[in-house]
Amino acid sequence: MALVFALSRLSAGTAGLGTLANPVVGVLAAWAQLGEVPDLTEAIGMGLIGVALAFNALQALYSAQNPPRVVVASTDPKI
Repeated sequence: MALVFALSRLSAGTAGLGTLANPVVGVLAAWAQLGEVPDLTEAIGMGLIGVALAFNALQALYSAQNPPRVVVASTDPKI
């Protein structure tokens, strides 16, 4: 339900960033509030999610700075 609400108001890329960060926030909150120390596999997983977030953010920045070029086909037979 929250994802549908987010997608109706945000772009898919922005909502995807929030969805991707959700497990990391959960693990860090459990560590801070409950004292559950993440083990090596969880730390590796959070690192991979961080890399994915960085790539996604960089791709969004690149797309914003370099919009796709539109090629228009001519119907003029002389060209």
